[in-house]
Amino acid sequence: MRTILKTRREEMQLTQQKIAERIGITPAWYAIIEMGRKNPSTPVLLRMEEVLGLPPSEMMKNFPTESIPGERNKVNSD
Repeated sequence: MRTILKTRREEMQLTQQKIAERIGITPAWYAIIEMGRKNPSTPVLLRMEEVLGLPPSEMMKNFPTESIPGERNKVNSD
């Protein structure tokens, strides 16, 4: 499933590695975030905002809802 992160990265014509370098994280960690498997820390989220030009609220639409009991592996699709 294409997430807002992947769509935006492709619009910028950048690889996961290039985005990860700009954010300051490993390409593997960025891939995990982009696939919606894990949430980034607040500092990483803020760097993602700077690099991708997307507000955190928009990016978080596809992040896992780990804090909601019974919703651990689901992803928001609003």
